[in-house]
Amino acid sequence: MFKHIFLSLNGYKVSYLRNDVISGIGVAALTIPVAMGYAQVAGLPPIYGLYASFLPVIAYVIFASSPQLIFGIDATASAITGSIILGTAGLTAGSKEAIALAPVLAFFCAIFLILFSILKLGRFAKYISAPVLSGFISGLSVSIIMGQIPKIMGLKESGDSFFSSLGIIFGQFFQSNWLSLAMGVVTIIIVISCKKLIPKVPMSLVVLILGTMAAYFFKLDQYN
Repeated sequence: MFKHIFLSLNGYKVSYLRNDVISGIGVAALTIPVAMGYAQVAGLPPIYGLYASFLPVIAYVIFASSPQLIFGIDATASAITGSIILGTAGLTAGSKEAIALAPVLAFFCAIFLILFSILKLGRFAKYISAPVLSGFISGLSVSIIMGQIPKIMGLKESGDSFFSSLGIIFGQFFQSNWLSLAMGVVTIIIVISCKKLIPKVPMSLVVLILGTMAAYFFKLDQYN
C-alpha cells in the first residue's frame, strides 16, 4: 500500500497518534471557520469553505509523499477568485452562476499550474522583487479586512473591492446589527489584547468556542 499511495504514512509510529489527534482537533477548530469565511471572500456560500478545508487534506494524505505538509485555504486565491466572480463576471455572491464558475476557474488554474511545472516557469518567481510582493500581500490583506467588516456589522451587502466596501461601511453604518457589531469588536479586542498579555493561550480558539456556545445557548440567530 505504501508503494504508491499513503507514502506520507510510511514509517508512522503509534506513539505519534495522541499528539497528532490533539493537534488536528486544534487546527481543525480554527481552520474550518476561517475556510468558511474565505469561501465568502471568493463569492461562494460558506459551506464550500467547509468542503475545501478537509477534502484536499484527505487527498494530500493519500497521494503526497512528504509527512510534513502545510495546507490551508489560501487568502490570495480566495480574493482573486472573488474579484473574478463578483467583479469581472459581475455575478451575485452565492448565486448558482457563481457556484458554477468557481470549479471552472479551479480547473483551468490546475491546467496552468501543470504547464508551469512542465515548462519549469517557477524560476521566474525570483525576478519578483520583495517590495512588490510585500505590497501585493499588504494590499490583499487590507482588501480582505475591508470585505469582512460589513459582515461583522451584520450587513447583508458586502463590497467586491476596497472602495465599494468602504462605501457600504460608511453608507450603511446606522443599519448595522448592533449585537453583531458589538460581538465582533469585543472579539477583536480580546484576541489582540490576549496575544500580548497571554501569548501561550490560543485565544482565537477560546473565543471561537465561547462565541459558538453563546450563539447556541442564547439563540442569537433570532437576532439575525
